Amino acid sequence: MPPNMPEPIEVDAETLEGEEGVENEELTKAQELAKNQKIRAEKAERELKELRAKHEKEEVKVETKTNGDDISQKDLLAIVRADVHDDDVERVIKFAKLENITISEALKHEDLKAILSSRSEARRSAEAMNVKPARSGAPKVSPEAIIAQVSKGGEHIPKAGTAEAEALFWARRGGKR
Repeated sequence: MPPNMPEPIEVDAETLEGEEGVENEELTKAQELAKNQKIRAEKAERELKELRAKHEKEEVKVETKTNGDDISQKDLLAIVRADVHDDDVERVIKFAKLENITISEALKHEDLKAILSSRSEARRSAEAMNVKPARSGAPKVSPEAIIAQVSKGGEHIPKAGTAEAEALFWARRGGKR
């Protein structure tokens, strides 16, 4: 035997069979563990795919809801140029959606023009009804009337520092300020 080679180990048949049995048990346990991990991984991947699909559907729903209320800049400009009242903007948008036309086309539509003009007329008449008559200010009393009232005496004499006292002062001076 060469000097660098280790000495051979003698193994009897019983020891060899016992070690093979232990190795077989460990091997089967490792295979079962690998099989269980594979099943778990596949299940987790399926759940992840389902969640992603569900999330994408929700995003599409949210996008369609927000896009339904937006109007383009051209349509907004058409509304401003048509001098549509703030209260009527929703009516114009609703009309355009019902007719399946753009807002600028809806503003040219005869039916919508009639609706907007009648609403405008109703607003103008309501505004005209709310106008109150102009109140006249406090009646101007002539300086002679102020002096005549004070000459009666008693309760007609104004207190010092009031507007009536100032009016009396200027009335006695000839009504010139």
